[in-house]
Amino acid sequence: MPYPAPPPAYYAPPPAQTNWWAIVSLIFGILGGVLISVICGIVGLNKAKQGQGGRGLAIAGLVLSGIWVLVLAAGIIIYFTIGKGTVTATDVKVGDCLKEIPGSTRVLTVDTVGCDQAHAGEVFAVLLMPDGDYPGQSAVEEYQNKCEPELASYAPGAITDDSVQLYVLYPTTETWEQGDRAVTCIATLDPARTGSLKG
Repeated sequence: MPYPAPPPAYYAPPPAQTNWWAIVSLIFGILGGVLISVICGIVGLNKAKQGQGGRGLAIAGLVLSGIWVLVLAAGIIIYFTIGKGTVTATDVKVGDCLKEIPGSTRVLTVDTVGCDQAHAGEVFAVLLMPDGDYPGQSAVEEYQNKCEPELASYAPGAITDDSVQLYVLYPTTETWEQGDRAVTCIATLDPARTGSLKG
């Protein structure tokens, strides 16, 4: 009897190639390029449904993009709930009101609020010292004497108000080297009040 013909051979299909959309989605998901990562991730998932590989990479890119969005949203929330109003001490301007007067001698930041809210201080003058080498502590303190005449000009009634005192922010040796020349004159208010000294 003749031997039966062998059954036809079955060949495994070639492995699906990873599509570049998924790879790009993962790369930009790691780097924080959320928009590109999301677009490429969606296209990559569609390519995966058509038989190309990379489904896991596309999903990973989308997940990383989601994490970036959450981190960004948390940062914005923290800024507007906690950091809002906190400014570098050298960046305050005339008319700014301070929520409280700093208690330390080295002040890096201050909390500003609207003058229509209760505040403990108000900036009434920012005097710039001449450029050059740091003149020394005594010269800086001498420059502070210009604050009182400035207060008389800014709010004449404050001079005779016993609840108003003077507080001054001035350059140190370190901040002078960074370009700080501002002697900031602040009227302290005890008790705290609402409304500007200028009326």
